[in-house]
Amino acid sequence: MSLSLTELIRRIQVEKNQITACQGKIAEFEKEIVDLVGSEDEGSRSVDTDDGLYKVTTTQPIKREIDLDRLAEVWKDLGPSSPFEAVSTPKLDLKKLRKLAETDRKIYDLANSALVLKPGKISVKIKSLEDK
Repeated sequence: MSLSLTELIRRIQVEKNQITACQGKIAEFEKEIVDLVGSEDEGSRSVDTDDGLYKVTTTQPIKREIDLDRLAEVWKDLGPSSPFEAVSTPKLDLKKLRKLAETDRKIYDLANSALVLKPGKISVKIKSLEDK
């Protein structure tokens, strides 16, 4: 017995609604986990549960967009340490920027002022440790 097209569509809609509801609940649980475990300003943090059954890793990405107006203002002051490549559209060398944070804080701060930072969604990864 085959279902009508309308019945198949209705069943798909019901299942999609359940998926959406589950995604909302998962997002709430993940927020609670982040509240308990915490996260780095950028990067990952891992902890094992007290009972040793799971390892939880929270990861905070940061999206960087170049503020072209600000970059034009600071371009000449950045000098050869600049983490920006001179192309028709400036491109950020993130490794170089991170190195500047340790080696030349003044240039790092100047370069960073030409960026718009937007924290991404913190991801939560759970790994069972029972199989170790």
